[in-house]
Amino acid sequence: MGRPKDQLEFEGVTVLDLALRNCRDAGCGAPIVVTRINREAEIRAQLTASWPSARVVVNPSPELGQTSSLRIGLATLPAESRAFLVFPVDFPLIRASDVKALCQIFGGAEQYSSIKPTNRGEAPTSVPAREPDVVVPSFAHRRGHPVLVNAALAEAILLLPPDAPARQVLSAPDLYTIYMEVDDDRVLCDMDTPQAYADCLARYRARVRLNRSTSEP
Repeated sequence: MGRPKDQLEFEGVTVLDLALRNCRDAGCGAPIVVTRINREAEIRAQLTASWPSARVVVNPSPELGQTSSLRIGLATLPAESRAFLVFPVDFPLIRASDVKALCQIFGGAEQYSSIKPTNRGEAPTSVPAREPDVVVPSFAHRRGHPVLVNAALAEAILLLPPDAPARQVLSAPDLYTIYMEVDDDRVLCDMDTPQAYADCLARYRARVRLNRSTSEP
């Protein structure tokens, strides 16, 4: 694609800026941005200008995969945090309203049931009125991103072996998980290829044209 995914542009806005803007507009706390050592100076310069509250941390071993970056970020999570958002940068079609809805569900979890999206025919599961472990956006009964995670799970993720996937914790069968079904596949659309970028960009532009009279593209 010719440049790092976080610097791909959508109508003049980088993917990284899109993600940070969505979190800000949803009312999230100060973001933690994890990058690799050879990108640190560039990312710090970008965030200092536009997102001074953001904290930049470096993953010294990005070759170990996404979980290693998640662990690096969680090591700096403020102790008072109730939850954290796992937001891969290459999901450009996510909206601020999606992030806000995840947060609202976390705060009002007693009105939801914990049903996996594959269990279409099952009756709602009765669960205690408490904060969920994970709130997951989904479409057509498929898990998407970003994922809101109860801060109580941070320690379990930090204790994972370096090469273990985070899903060992986040998809454990005994978790209280709430699935937030959305109306299209934007929570599934990442950008691993140039064609995927082109497809996401076309959809983003179409959404902007459709919603020019609103505050959120």
